[in-house]
Amino acid sequence: MVLDWLLTMDMEVSLMWRGRWNVTKVLYFLTRYMPFIDTSVVMYRQFGTVLSPSLCRITYEYAAWTFIIGMGCAELILSLRTYAVWNKDKRLLIGLPLLFISTWTVGFIVLGFYLSR
Repeated sequence: MVLDWLLTMDMEVSLMWRGRWNVTKVLYFLTRYMPFIDTSVVMYRQFGTVLSPSLCRITYEYAAWTFIIGMGCAELILSLRTYAVWNKDKRLLIGLPLLFISTWTVGFIVLGFYLSR
């Protein structure tokens, strides 16, 4: 993760940091930089010497929610790329959001149910 960031930082600055911001760029930065925060929290939870049960639960829930949100952001980017590659086909404009919403609604409900126990 760190090596990839170091190897591509110059291209990222020249291609992504400059220019107008849009939803796709925000999704890119979320998927690019959330793992640094997530990994830090998970490492703290795994190797922290003195964690209270409440802090352990908070870090566990944080890691679970940010993991599923990160996956959703990555899938949104993939869906947008698929839509673009298929020349903005109207069928995909309807199908991809329906598939995304139905899949991730179930995912969020299941995760919420699991974490509430």
